[in-house]
Amino acid sequence: MTEMKIKWGNRILLLTIVMMIGIQFLMMFMGIYDTMTIVMGSQLFVLLVPLIGSKICGVKLRETFRIRSIRPVSLVFIFLIAFCSFPIISLLNVISMFFVENEVAGVAMDMYPHGLFLSMLVMAVMPAVGEEVLMRGVIYRSYQRKSPIFALFASAVIFGLIHMNFNQMPYAIFLGIIMVLLIEATDSILSSMFLHFLINGFST
Repeated sequence: MTEMKIKWGNRILLLTIVMMIGIQFLMMFMGIYDTMTIVMGSQLFVLLVPLIGSKICGVKLRETFRIRSIRPVSLVFIFLIAFCSFPIISLLNVISMFFVENEVAGVAMDMYPHGLFLSMLVMAVMPAVGEEVLMRGVIYRSYQRKSPIFALFASAVIFGLIHMNFNQMPYAIFLGIIMVLLIEATDSILSSMFLHFLINGFST
C-alpha cells in the first residue's frame, strides 16, 4: 500500500489535534505553565502522531511524504519565495489585528528568555518538520485521492484552522497554498519544510 485513504488522513488529523490540546491541558493540570515546554510538547505530538499513524496504515513513508532531495537552485528559489511572501503575510497579519490580538508576538515574548537556539528549535524547526508531515504529507496526499484542487484548498484551510487563532489563520491559509504548489514544483516535501522554516525563522 503506497497511498493513504482520506478516512485515515482524517483520523490522524483528529487524533493529532486531540493529543495537541490534551498535552497542553495535562501540562497545565500538572502546574507546568512555561510556554516553551507547552509548545514543545504540542509540536512533538504534531510530528509523532502522523508518523506513527502512517506507519500503522502501512503506507511507504518515503513515497507518501515525497521525501526526496532538492537541487541547490531550488533552495535559492525557495528563499526568494519566502522573501517575497513577507509583504503579503504582514498585510494579512495587520488586517487580522483589526479584529484580534497578535498571538504570535505574545508567545514569542515568552520564549525569548530561553535563548535564540531553543526559540528557533521550537518556533521554526519543529513546526517546519511536524506541521509539514501532517499537512502536506498526510492531509494533502490523502485528499489528493478525491481531487488535486480540493486537496490544495482543503489542506490550506485546515492548516489555517489548526493554528487555532484568527490572527495566524489568514496568512497560514495563504502559505498553505504556496507550500503545496512548491511541493508539486519540486516533487519533495523538503522544499515546503525549508520554506516553513524560513518563514518561522525570520519571524523568530
